[in-house]
Amino acid sequence: MALKKCLICSSRFEGRRDAKTCTPRCRKRLQQIRHNIIHDSHPSGAGVQYGSKLVGAVRQHA
Repeated sequence: MALKKCLICSSRFEGRRDAKTCTPRCRKRLQQIRHNIIHDSHPSGAGVQYGSKLVGAVRQHA
């Protein structure tokens, strides 16, 4: 197991190589963010801009 940093809450945790989050709660939050990025996309591109802001917010936490 490797020492990792949660993408949502930035806490340190020991997890598998492919783990991105520390708890099921953080994993669900990441899933909701990804869902919103995909489903909020509009032909005008407004959803993509909004999704990019969400991804940026998650990356700033990490």
